[in-house]
Amino acid sequence: MGVSWRPTTEAEEGMAAAAGAGDELAYLRALSAEALYLPVSPAAAAGREPVTLATSRAGGVTYVLAWTSGSVLPPEIPAVRRAPLFELLPVIAPLGWGIAVNPGRPLQAFLSPDAIRTLPPWEPEWYPLDDRLRRAVAAEDREASMAALLEAHLLLPLPTEEELTTDAPGGGEPDDYWTAVRTDRIVATVSRDITDPEFPWWRTERADGQEVILAFTSVASMQAELGDREWISVPFVDIVVARPPDGGALRVNPGGGNGIELPAEALRAMYQLVLAALHEKHRPREGP
Repeated sequence: MGVSWRPTTEAEEGMAAAAGAGDELAYLRALSAEALYLPVSPAAAAGREPVTLATSRAGGVTYVLAWTSGSVLPPEIPAVRRAPLFELLPVIAPLGWGIAVNPGRPLQAFLSPDAIRTLPPWEPEWYPLDDRLRRAVAAEDREASMAALLEAHLLLPLPTEEELTTDAPGGGEPDDYWTAVRTDRIVATVSRDITDPEFPWWRTERADGQEVILAFTSVASMQAELGDREWISVPFVDIVVARPPDGGALRVNPGGGNGIELPAEALRAMYQLVLAALHEKHRPREGP
């Protein structure tokens, strides 16, 4: 690493700038913008066994080991899973643990248990949609979840060149679906217009064989499931309207504490409501 190291992600650029300015809060906000790399066993990375967080003790405190990019990840770590910071906090805060960020590497920081406990209140300010969905899901409040989504833009992931040449996006085996990091080049000509019949909706299948389309509320949530990739931001309502008729359900933030799945029949009903609203909006008005 040494003096030749440079930030390789937007989050690291923000962290470096904040560290240079001595702005701890800006450092933490930049840290939360992308999913962290957490060392796990190869079997856990493939989804064949539960994830056990790698930890180390220092000064009587247990720290979860985490890195911010592949460029600072030690080469001896065999496998990783990625997780957004705000998904990790509820797991470790009750245990009284901290987080060791990039230990022994550039931009290292040791977040104490006290620091961990002060972070959750920042999610509503930094990521209001994620926070609204998290609260709604925890309360099992379907109406609140829908209210949050109706006002939202969601991220739709785009496939890499390798994925397009091997299979439809998301159509691989479970081990492929849980791949932690993908850095293949994006096909420049792939459609970014969801009304285009050729738009590559990212699809996978549930255990019962039903097809689902994946969407995300943040870059960190997307990275946790699909790794580093390009994406487009689209209003939720536009997704409801443009979604292919055979698209199945819509799964937002799969695997996250703020994840929600909308069944195909619910999406079809919403589509009809949108059409009715548009018809009413453009219906000729009678004169006085």
